[in-house]
Formats: sequence, C-alpha cells, structure tokens
Amino acid sequence: MPPKRTQKAQKLLEQEGKILLAIKSIQNGQITTIAAAARSFEVPRSTLQARINGRTNRSDTRANGYKLTKIEEESIKSWLISMDQRGAALTISMLADMANLLLKERGETPVQRVGKNWPTNYLNRHSELTSRFSRKYDYKRALMEDPKVITEWFNLFQNTIINQCILVGEVFYNLEIVNG
Repeated sequence: MPPKRTQKAQKLLEQEGKILLAIKSIQNGQITTIAAAARSFEVPRSTLQARINGRTNRSDTRANGYKLTKIEEESIKSWLISMDQRGAALTISMLADMANLLLKERGETPVQRVGKNWPTNYLNRHSELTSRFSRKYDYKRALMEDPKVITEWFNLFQNTIINQCILVGEVFYNLEIVNG
C-alpha cells in the first residue's frame, strides 16, 4: 500500500503547482499583474512575488543548520578520497580539524568551530564515505598476502606520482644520509 501523504504536505504540493502555473502565466503574458495571478490561482501574493524575484521553494533549499557550504563539504569529500587513495590513515579528529580549518579561513570573527557530532553526521550525509578500523598485522593476515593486491598498490603509487607531477628524482627510497 503506498504511503499516505498528510493533508498539509498534500496542500503544499498543490500550492507549489499553483505557484508554478501562476509564474508561467505571467511569463507568457496571459496575466499582466502579480496580484491578478495570485487571485486567479488562489496563492498568496507575497509568496508569488518572492518566487518571481528569485526565491526558491523552501523544500528545495538547504537547511539552515549547516556551518559549511555545499562546496566546502564537497571539497572535504574530495580531500578525504584523495588522502585515502594515497594510503593515509585518516581519523575522525582529522576530519573535524579540516572542517575547522575551512571555517577559520573564512576570516569571520568569532571563528566558528564544528561540534563534537559533526564528523559523524557528515559521514552519515555522504554515504559514499565510510569509516574503517585498522587491524593489527598478525599471522593470519600475513598468510593472506596476495601479489595481485600488492601489485595494485604499487600501480596506485605510480599513478599518484604521475598525477601529482612528482619527478622520479624527488622520490627517495630508504635514504640514509651519512656524514663522512
């Protein structure tokens, strides 16, 4: 059985449709004034005026409680994925520190900080990101070493060098500096 909409939700959907029709009729020149369109489509004149002036529907806008913008959250997601591809073991506190750094760079006073539950809520909002626990390297894990997986890691390392424009001479393998 399909879910039943509440009367209020149904009324909001109907009103949204009426508002869109009123805007379309004004743009097409069928109705000349906003007040006449509001009367004929039975919608509030102030709402119709605001929507014509560019205000978006409340259900289509982002909630007020977010400290970071959508672009800032996307940049954090890109940073997390990039660091994971490089093999960095990121922590929840590092995620919060990056968010606080972005808030600090805005230059607002007083400087805002994310709350203690922000990293968890952020991970819940972005389902493509998951947190994992690292395990101790024991005998059973050593038996599971797979040359294919190891080769894939070295391929990833090579791709990182290429993507980050790192010259081969800049990469040091087990380098020891000895005086004398």
